[in-house]
Amino acid sequence: MIVSFKSYLQHGLKVLKTQGVGALARLIRRQLDRRAGRYYQGFYDYGYEGWLKRKQSPAASAPRSDGPLISIVVPVYNVGVEWLQAAVQSVIDQRYTNWQLCLVDDASTSADIAQTLQRFAASDSRIVVKTNKENMGIAVSSNTAIGMARGQYIALLDHDDLLTTDALLEVVNAIDQNPAAEFFYSDEDKVDQSGRFNTPFFKPDYSPELLLSQNYIGHLVVIRSELIRRLQGFRMGYDGAQDYDLVLRATAAAAQVIHIPRVLYHWRQIPGSTASVYGEKSYAWAAGKRALDDFIVTRVPGTTVETAEIPGTYRVRYPVEGHPAVSVIIPFRDQPQLLDQCLSSVFSHTAWQNIEVIGIDNQSIDPAIQEVKKRWVARDDRVRFVDYDQPFNFSAICNQGVVLARGEYIVLLNNDVEIVSDQWIESMLGLAQQQSIGAVGALLHYPDQRVQHAGIVVGIAGNAGHPFKTFSSSLPGYFGRLKITSNVSAVTAALLMVSRSKYLEVGGLDETLFAVALNDVDLCLKLQQTGYRNVINADCQAIHFESVSRGSDRDPMKKVRYLNEVQAFENKWAAFIENGDPFYNPNLTLISEDYTLR
Repeated sequence: MIVSFKSYLQHGLKVLKTQGVGALARLIRRQLDRRAGRYYQGFYDYGYEGWLKRKQSPAASAPRSDGPLISIVVPVYNVGVEWLQAAVQSVIDQRYTNWQLCLVDDASTSADIAQTLQRFAASDSRIVVKTNKENMGIAVSSNTAIGMARGQYIALLDHDDLLTTDALLEVVNAIDQNPAAEFFYSDEDKVDQSGRFNTPFFKPDYSPELLLSQNYIGHLVVIRSELIRRLQGFRMGYDGAQDYDLVLRATAAAAQVIHIPRVLYHWRQIPGSTASVYGEKSYAWAAGKRALDDFIVTRVPGTTVETAEIPGTYRVRYPVEGHPAVSVIIPFRDQPQLLDQCLSSVFSHTAWQNIEVIGIDNQSIDPAIQEVKKRWVARDDRVRFVDYDQPFNFSAICNQGVVLARGEYIVLLNNDVEIVSDQWIESMLGLAQQQSIGAVGALLHYPDQRVQHAGIVVGIAGNAGHPFKTFSSSLPGYFGRLKITSNVSAVTAALLMVSRSKYLEVGGLDETLFAVALNDVDLCLKLQQTGYRNVINADCQAIHFESVSRGSDRDPMKKVRYLNEVQAFENKWAAFIENGDPFYNPNLTLISEDYTLR
């Protein structure tokens, strides 16, 4: 469902009523900036500090000490004393008091650092300090701190960053609610030298494919001690990305990974820090690639890892096993030029030979469509056409195509889509062949290169919306989301690949409840409910001339049908909508599609 002008108007009136003219003016400016492509990261900072004070200030309650001991490990090396003091003080100020702070000085050259650490250790028995005789590097120093830890859980803190005062309390609350979990992480933001909080990173729940694209987990990380020791802690050779290496291994081995959707960690922005400018630590990007290489190749031999467009991001390319048949199903009615363009794009960008294209003609009346069909059948014996002589039912049409398909993998493709990526079949197959992956979607653009589809968020506008819709496709999106592969709850069937067996396992598209609208979202949620993860594939891009062939839903009967399908979707998936899309953050808006604050 597209977020309508009516929704924006209602939201604007609510803002005016509850927050005043200034807030409404900022909202309008924000939307105008977005549409003009004038913002980028600062766009997401609008009103953040005020929001943080309102939404995340700790409740006035007594400190808590009953719960597991949490050991906080901090490797220290040549940090500004003022930042080190602030970091340690943020631990001392915790409302949860059952903690141990393990500080390891990696032979810092400043005598002030040693004096500061000893002063803290003398003032609080929960603080323990060791000093390396020579500089050993961050991995060795972190492992030394882990060796000092007595806690059931280990938290990771950098020597110049800050914990919020409720950070450990929120972690312990999460442990209480999820006793089997072994890995916890939170949202985070950055703090500049003047103390201004900015650039909040509101993360999804555990998203394995996103983690293979970037270390989105970042901070705060808390891991069960037994797990971190079983993994032998940090490994040498990955300095700059030693945390990414540990996170990859720990999340894969953990019994359960829990995301705490609150900002519990402030990442310090000072000259030379990764939080300030990633480019100043390009070695960390290279080290991250090595860690990812080592991690993924042992699990899927033949996989390659490349650095992606945005610093700190990666592209994982899976090999295709064997030569599976792929069936591309294209429903259409009339619109001969669109069909011809769609087919031309498929074959001009496809090197994969074991492919068939099934065009399903839904009562075309334009004589020119017959000429297009004859020409393509004569041109390529992998193309065939069948008739669907019933009223338009997108779900039924696609299901018929799957019944007729010979392929092990199905591509649902709208006739108003033009493929623009080479090797698109191979890039989607590599993902779709992974046992844990359900539907694989593509990045779709309008003809003017604005974003049309980059995955679907369930819950926007009450049912489903397309984040980043109408953004310029040249922009990176929220923390690079438009340029990397990641998990989403749903993708559009305008261009979707799924294994035939998984499609049939969940019953295909629902012909009864969702003849036209939301059938693809329903399919993806059924796949997710069954245990598969859906993915948006950044390597496959196409132009979508959205709904050109079907036209609008202004006809009264179509409008009634559409509203009935929306209601059916909201009824069927009410619990999912209420709980929130796991690959979206509850702190983000459900009114618009721009990833701004809720």
